Amino acid sequence: MRHNGRPALPVSRITPTEISALPGQPILIVCPDCQTWRRLTRHMIVAHRATDHGREAGDRRYHGEAPRDRRCKGSGQRIVIDTPLTGKTWTTHWAAEHRLASTEVRASRPTQPTPKPHSAAPTLAPTQMPEATRAVRQELAAHRHDCERCRSGLWCETASSLARRAKRTLQNLELASQMVLGPDGKRRLLTTP
Repeated sequence: MRHNGRPALPVSRITPTEISALPGQPILIVCPDCQTWRRLTRHMIVAHRATDHGREAGDRRYHGEAPRDRRCKGSGQRIVIDTPLTGKTWTTHWAAEHRLASTEVRASRPTQPTPKPHSAAPTLAPTQMPEATRAVRQELAAHRHDCERCRSGLWCETASSLARRAKRTLQNLELASQMVLGPDGKRRLLTTP
């Protein structure tokens, strides 16, 4: 592997989140040019193509002649290990940097979700409402205007009972419209054959 001719990059100038030195695993580092994780061999970033996107050397994607991509300019970058990558000091430095990065992300997000505004319940237009329920509806509207709990968006027990009464009246009107006078003079529901 050839050196790329750039000055050596000290580990102390690389953020700990861009280097992985876990015990028992090869040292990995983020390539400064293509921003992909690469292995360190003999204190240099392993040679790689600019467009292989993390493929290993043994990966065969092509049969026959593979297209020759340009070598990434970060290949062969020398890394000077001026601080120990193992031990307690590096682990605490990595943990502190990781905490700082996660704090920055957290600070850019809102801490609490913004609540949705309360929307008023859809109401029928007065022309769509039956005349028989007008008195109950007017009583309900007056109550909701005066009641503090109803104005806050929560219905009190009185408002709920008035709404139930209006609904019952409306259901009774619909039921009455389906009734017919039978031959014996009694009202019966209209049955369809």
